[in-house]
Amino acid sequence: MISKENIKEIILEEINLNLKNYKNIELDSYFIGVDSIIESIDIVSFIASVEDRLENLGVEGYDLFDRVFQEETLTFENLMDIIYNSIK
Repeated sequence: MISKENIKEIILEEINLNLKNYKNIELDSYFIGVDSIIESIDIVSFIASVEDRLENLGVEGYDLFDRVFQEETLTFENLMDIIYNSIK
């Protein structure tokens, strides 16, 4: 089982790797929605990387794309909660 802390670590690492061109991204920053500063292509890349990391930890068949785009707005913290609640 993956802990919420593991998910937080994945999210923070992927922010640093995939979204390093954006300034001041925090866990309470908007990931998707009208208040997001992140370009669509970067959102897709971020989601794919998180999915890959989850799969490497044994989470098979989890469609994060589908789950994320069910929401109108989402912070990185909300994303952590969604992932955790979906896979526990």
